[in-house]
Amino acid sequence: MKNGIMKSLSALDYEADNNYTITVRAIDENNFYLDKNFTINVTNMVEDIDGDGTENHYDLDDDNDGFTDLDEITYGSNPLDPQSIPNAEPRDLNSTAVLAFSGKPTSGNDNRGRVQCHRSGCGMRSPIHLFPFRLLI
Repeated sequence: MKNGIMKSLSALDYEADNNYTITVRAIDENNFYLDKNFTINVTNMVEDIDGDGTENHYDLDDDNDGFTDLDEITYGSNPLDPQSIPNAEPRDLNSTAVLAFSGKPTSGNDNRGRVQCHRSGCGMRSPIHLFPFRLLI
């Protein structure tokens, strides 16, 4: 404490703990001291980055980009930036445009090849990416 202002070395986070106990020591000119415990009650500040009405602490997708925060962190993306998307292969591929298929079956007639994606809409950072596939008929 300095000049009547107390500063914390770390952020007081309501979601981590809503009250903190501190001990204040007052020392006089003869080095006599008195210790007193105080409780600091932290007020909850609603943090809702994407404005969807769900507080970030409870929101599985803080930036509302369609990817969970866990997926974004796992694949090197920023879960608070809707323009930052995970760099992972898709789990589901739907298209209203014609898809370009390339490659030959790997063995016999097992319908395997690769799908080539040319736009960032595929969820990839690179403009072109080849995804292995197996066509189920």
